[in-house]
Amino acid sequence: HAPVRSRAASWVAETKTEGLERASATIRVPEEHATIALALRAAEAGDRIVVSSGTYRDHLVIDKAVVIVGEPGVVVEVDGRTAVTVTAPSGRMEHVAVRQLRSAAGTEPGLDGKFVGVNIRAGTFQLLHCDVQSHSGACIAIHGADADPVVRNCAIHDGKQAGVYVFDGGRGRLQGNDIYNNEYAGVLLKRGGNPTLTRNKIRDGRETGVFVCHESTGVLEENEICRNQGSGIVIKGRGCPTIARNEIHSNAQAGIFCCDRGGGDIASNRIYGNSKAGVLIKTAGNPSLRNNWIHQGKETGVYVFDGGEGVLEDNDIYENQNAGVLVTTEGKPRLLRNRIQQNKYEGVWICKRGQCYLEGNDLRDNLKGAMDIHDDCKPHVVLIDNLLQ
Repeated sequence: HAPVRSRAASWVAETKTEGLERASATIRVPEEHATIALALRAAEAGDRIVVSSGTYRDHLVIDKAVVIVGEPGVVVEVDGRTAVTVTAPSGRMEHVAVRQLRSAAGTEPGLDGKFVGVNIRAGTFQLLHCDVQSHSGACIAIHGADADPVVRNCAIHDGKQAGVYVFDGGRGRLQGNDIYNNEYAGVLLKRGGNPTLTRNKIRDGRETGVFVCHESTGVLEENEICRNQGSGIVIKGRGCPTIARNEIHSNAQAGIFCCDRGGGDIASNRIYGNSKAGVLIKTAGNPSLRNNWIHQGKETGVYVFDGGEGVLEDNDIYENQNAGVLVTTEGKPRLLRNRIQQNKYEGVWICKRGQCYLEGNDLRDNLKGAMDIHDDCKPHVVLIDNLLQ
């Protein structure tokens, strides 16, 4: 017999997720269906599935616009394959813990041979107040040009590859999440990944906080990126993100590391207390840094070397343990109107074939003076209207 479906017209007002505006059924698990997977098969677009406390071990395929709400203590735990796959045009899941337990023989196409916690392949699905981890690959994968989900107020942790992996043109909005203790990167953008990250905490990772590569872009605004064992942000391979109003601090390597033709617009961030350079630029990395505060680093404020470039405008670079800006080995940045002060070495130190254009900078009050330009570099340094003393 078909299960009894309790019609709840009052849910019309609440089911506002991207077009879910119709009288919906509420399906209860396990009272009406023993598992979430069985409830999904029975549901129609617009229905609501309410899940009672318990551990559910079936792989979930969400291919229709439904709402899944977990009561306290709901866990989806899947061993040896991806836990949740989303292809629905819309819908949402909230208050569910997702555990992808381990790898098994075989691979999943498109996910670097790994299984993930939640695999979002299309649509504007919303993942809200969930706790996601994966012992094989990323906790959450977002990929393909049709994938534009919302991931909000989730705990995303202990991923074997990354916390969130956005690739192959995937987009999405990540808002207010706690992303921590992931193996490779808290957030990995690859092959044109283009999400917007707002007010997330990306912390305590085994490597990089946010890794942007292979022509990915993305927008990072008002995030805290801290205590990662690598750099806070790495940009390479023509990655070109917008990074604004973030706090990037206490990382074991650089605050931001830009290399291999990586670029981006880096503005109004506080970059401080990192164990290496606040910003490190090499091998044709060419970012724009504007109106940032780069301070109290354990080495140099900004280090440009091995052919790194970049334009530094109107930044405050101060109280770093080495030079404010160090340029070596054919690095060639442009420094315009920066305040580079109170650093433990020179304001600007140029050596080993370094090149630089400096105009309108305030280089006063550094412990070892305004500048140290080695003789072999002087023909390649332009100085215009800088304050030296």
